[in-house]
Amino acid sequence: MKRILFIILPLLLISASLVCGCAGAHDEPDTSPVPDDIAGAEICESSHDREEGYMAAFSTHMLSTGGFTLHMANAVYDEAALREAAEVLSADLTVLEATAGTTPDAVTVYAVSATITGCPQTVGTEVFCSPDDIKSGAYRDALCGAAYALPCAWQHAGLSELAFGDGADANLRNYYADNAHPLTASCSAIHLSPVFSDEGTVAAARATARSICAFLLGSGDFSAFREAADPAPVLPSWAESMGISPAPVLPEGSAAAAELRLGIKSGSICELKVGNFTVTVSKNSWVTDPDELYSWFCRFFAGMDMVLERIGAEVPSVLPLALERYSEPILINMGDPSNATYAYPSQNKIDLTKDTAIWHEMVHLLLEEKSVRSDQVWIEESVAEHFSYAAQSRFSPTRYYSEGFDAYLDFFEEVSGKEPEADDMLFHRQVRALYLAFRQDTDSDDNEAYCRAYGIVSLLSGGKLRRTQVRMLYDVSIAAKRGEKPGSKKADGSALTYPEATVLLERLCMRFGTEAVLEAFLNGRSLKDAFDITYTDLYQDVLVCWAEEYCALMPDA
Repeated sequence: MKRILFIILPLLLISASLVCGCAGAHDEPDTSPVPDDIAGAEICESSHDREEGYMAAFSTHMLSTGGFTLHMANAVYDEAALREAAEVLSADLTVLEATAGTTPDAVTVYAVSATITGCPQTVGTEVFCSPDDIKSGAYRDALCGAAYALPCAWQHAGLSELAFGDGADANLRNYYADNAHPLTASCSAIHLSPVFSDEGTVAAARATARSICAFLLGSGDFSAFREAADPAPVLPSWAESMGISPAPVLPEGSAAAAELRLGIKSGSICELKVGNFTVTVSKNSWVTDPDELYSWFCRFFAGMDMVLERIGAEVPSVLPLALERYSEPILINMGDPSNATYAYPSQNKIDLTKDTAIWHEMVHLLLEEKSVRSDQVWIEESVAEHFSYAAQSRFSPTRYYSEGFDAYLDFFEEVSGKEPEADDMLFHRQVRALYLAFRQDTDSDDNEAYCRAYGIVSLLSGGKLRRTQVRMLYDVSIAAKRGEKPGSKKADGSALTYPEATVLLERLCMRFGTEAVLEAFLNGRSLKDAFDITYTDLYQDVLVCWAEEYCALMPDA
């Protein structure tokens, strides 16, 4: 796979036959007579009002028949061009009906100079494209989506290829041999787009979409194709019919990722939308190929299912709030990994520079007040850690936790450029001992067990062990991460590391109940007001409690 190619809008439109349609059978000029209902149809002045799905207002000239309405923006209007475009549209709908075996819905097509997304776009039963897109056939993917209410890009491309393509399967059996390209079988908007994928991947994705479409329509039931939004359940039976073994397997979360839609935000930023999420991918993002980006979407949604499940299990009274916020429009900017990852709850926005942090940042959007008390930022961060641990463990494990102490130290020696000192050796032996005691029976790392072990050892070590470069991964204060002065642990907790903060939160919830703690936090109440306890009281209580319970498990010097 190549690194993401961000191309300027004109080049994207030139390549639109690969993105949103194919050249196929209708490339040759159609010399058939113009249908009477088009040749004699009245052309009226009309307009498009700004709407949620297409935020642009413009005046048009309109031609309408029984099966479609075609608008041409005044900026590009020409009567002959409008009637010629209507002829193409009428012929294409006839071909679609013959291919699908069912009458398409009435559609409205807007021909404009350039679309908002940079390529032909489906909005409900409406299509937005350029006159050249209609002439070349590049609009046909979008037309398929509008005419048959198809939710996913692969369905648009598959039906378009089946109706208008040349029928070639791009040698799919060899392409998928030994499961070499399993994620291409998702036929996602990412794999269908030359913005992200190379020419071979785009061709294979389109051929796969066409083949799956033909396989499903072979049953004679168009609804089976329409309802198969996620191709994953179909892949085993389709692969068997094609002689492909083993069948491609898509990752958990593919159902949500199937509905991705692609657009262009600017010359250097691509925009992917799914549901209420808009994800912008800058040219400096850590993402390097389409499989990696698609996998991120799958992991993200599968991990969010775990986050919400945990919230519902531990604080059911707060779940409705989390679900409500989860359904609001959310923007995620994938940016330069040299920058900071940060959540902006008041804006429903996340600047993301590493994939492992996404669930932590999402909890900030779901479970905190728009303005957090300055003396309780440690609660804000520990809440985000607590509810994201399971997703991190499942979808972004850190293998050196479970691979052993030597692998762990080798990693930090590589990162820090120095060998561990005696205090480091003791610290990590103690952390690993508690980690093994806490770890759940899982085939992956247990981030929660490790961070809990780290937090306990770090708190109990106090000033006894030197903090050196080798402990750099977690040995950074919450305040430092946020660009603030660390302050004092005894004053407000701002100098706590993330693992230390989660240990304090755990003790607070043990004493007063998780729901009570979360509700107090969400309502901006102080520890003193809610529980008649100060931060210093809690800190000392944790030291005594954890020393009694865990010191015996920690190796001595």
